[in-house]
Amino acid sequence: MTGGRVGNWILGEEIGRGSLGTTYRDRSTEDGRAAAVKILTPDSTRPPDFWQSFPAAMLFLQRLNHPNIARFYESGVSGGMAFYASEFVDGTNLATTLRNRPRKQDEPGLSWTDHLLRIAVQLARALRHGHHRSILHRSIQPANVLLAVDGTVKLTDFGVDKLLSPPPLSLSADAWGTIGFLAPEYFTGKPYTKRSDLYALGGVLY
Repeated sequence: MTGGRVGNWILGEEIGRGSLGTTYRDRSTEDGRAAAVKILTPDSTRPPDFWQSFPAAMLFLQRLNHPNIARFYESGVSGGMAFYASEFVDGTNLATTLRNRPRKQDEPGLSWTDHLLRIAVQLARALRHGHHRSILHRSIQPANVLLAVDGTVKLTDFGVDKLLSPPPLSLSADAWGTIGFLAPEYFTGKPYTKRSDLYALGGVLY
């Protein structure tokens, strides 16, 4: 897909791969914005009405405008593939950070507890912004927590799970994020609420 075009975006290097799709950094854009472009997998676009409803349903993400949320740019269907583009964050994600170093390793001039608190406050502010606009994240996990080189924390994939085909409960822990971060109501059929997001946030911080 590198070098291909979807919508207004020309795909550059692959920067991430998961159960929802593959993410590329854009090579160039019409207005010069750096973007991360996710091409969705066929499994995540299974519902019969998906192709008609997806672009319009994604527009609600334009209501999210917060320094701790990766900005949504555009979504659409191109060449039979559904995609969405959002702000590119120069840095890494929390999942990679946790794999590469011990959780209690101090940074220069910053204890690991200070580092955790800094992440927690920024994530809580991002969730509050979304919740005040009646938008739930629904998939809080370390891979969706981006750590910019300047120390800013940004949540990505905010609210996208609601638009895609829900996973069966028999999925492995590697699919649709890490099962351990999902609130119990996810598995019992009860409505997903703001508290469900907070449960997932607590799991990430733990």
